[in-house]
Amino acid sequence: MTTSSSAIRKSVLVVDDEDTLLQMAKRYVINAGYEPVLARSAEEALLAIAKHVPDLVLLDVMMPEMTGFELCRKFREDARLQKVSIIIVTALHSKSDEEIALNCGANEFVVKPESAKDMEARLHRYLGSPFKASKLHGQICSNKKGDHAIAFLSF
Repeated sequence: MTTSSSAIRKSVLVVDDEDTLLQMAKRYVINAGYEPVLARSAEEALLAIAKHVPDLVLLDVMMPEMTGFELCRKFREDARLQKVSIIIVTALHSKSDEEIALNCGANEFVVKPESAKDMEARLHRYLGSPFKASKLHGQICSNKKGDHAIAFLSF
């Protein structure tokens, strides 16, 4: 995880078995200002989650070993991931696929390919600022006239 200006960036777990699509999603996440965490399989995704809970998950459906639908269900069984948004990003486009995605716990169903602009807007809609909220420390400051103000500095 990288830091910038003493602030920690929100992270997005990207799960896709196709390297080209994984790298494209990585660029979208970086361009939106977030920290990407990449997984090429359900197993890698589960290992990544064990180390660090992301702020959002972009999840492909058609993967070997375990589908994205199955992985989404597993994620929702994990108490740590209850409030983490999961966006299914897939080449599947039927209404029944969308219903399955939403029934397994996904927040949204997106059909590939999605433009960089649309994906970045979607990430910002779910995550807001790329930086995690930090504790604010107040400091009382006064000017030459004796007026007081509280300055908030984030660390």
